[in-house]
Amino acid sequence: MKNKRLFFVAALLLVVAIGTCVWWNKSDNSTSLISKLNNTDSTLPQRDPNHDAGNQYLDKMISPLLDCEGVSSEISPNFASGLKTEIEKHSKTPGIRNIAVYFRQLKEGMWTGVHEKDQFIPASLLKVPLMIAAYKQLEKDPSFTTKKFAFHDGIPPAFPNRIPGSKALKRGSEYTIDELIEYMIVYSDNDAATILKSAISPEILDHAFRDLGIQSVFDVRDVYGISAKDYGSFLRILYNATYLNRYHSAKALEIMSRVEYKNGLVKGIQDTSVVIAHKFGERESDQGKQLHDCGIVYTNTPVGDYLVCIMIKGGKEYAPMEKIIQEISGYIHRESQKNLLIK
Repeated sequence: MKNKRLFFVAALLLVVAIGTCVWWNKSDNSTSLISKLNNTDSTLPQRDPNHDAGNQYLDKMISPLLDCEGVSSEISPNFASGLKTEIEKHSKTPGIRNIAVYFRQLKEGMWTGVHEKDQFIPASLLKVPLMIAAYKQLEKDPSFTTKKFAFHDGIPPAFPNRIPGSKALKRGSEYTIDELIEYMIVYSDNDAATILKSAISPEILDHAFRDLGIQSVFDVRDVYGISAKDYGSFLRILYNATYLNRYHSAKALEIMSRVEYKNGLVKGIQDTSVVIAHKFGERESDQGKQLHDCGIVYTNTPVGDYLVCIMIKGGKEYAPMEKIIQEISGYIHRESQKNLLIK
């Protein structure tokens, strides 16, 4: 009889825990796109009264919640199989060696993927965890934000981008951390990444990268790999504000929403009102070029926000890979509105 009572109490506690987790996910997500300007919670982003409108926008970039991996809705087999068919179609494109896609609907936690655990060269995708490490140092040392760092002649030129941004750092000039982050993310400036990496405390940098589950220092050649699913965890960390505070999590995603490169995920979605916080990466190896684009799509629909990461190993040209990313991005956006959940 005693064992039966213990079993009943344990089962009851489990049900309550799961129910609480589900309630937290649903209730917190219901306000993910509503400005919290009148909320006095000190953990919310601290606002500059001179930039109030911009901070209203920051509030919409995140949805802090308990990340309950075990509680999720079931994704529609039609959506999952349709995505697989779409990728198989593009895999037949001449020169394409591999395509990986990871999709996750952020409100309910359901996900699907194709080759989502395959390894790719991350290249400029690593600038996102570097940004996260920089903001972690700012949280520990607020004075870090006022310091300036010179792009002097002693700093060797960084690895050149095959897809260059429209702006770049100028030698002889000084930059704040915020400016370096903006150049690094919005324009994918490699010199900004080099300076930023040197500016961050080695202890904080190594600790942050270990916390995020990736190599703690940049390998110049980027010879190690990362999967689409693993990279998606960085985006979830920002969206759920589970590593940085709410202000820096939202600020990071807002900066990513201004990434200049728009020939991938962004171009695939025709609705210009849809906000996409993303980062692309490109690299050329002996086997051919690679192009990736990963981000969070803010839909403003009942389906809710979703995460998508597309990674491609191709041949000699970026254009075919860009076209594939566009078409897969468009497919996901259209089909997720139709049959994402099991009816």
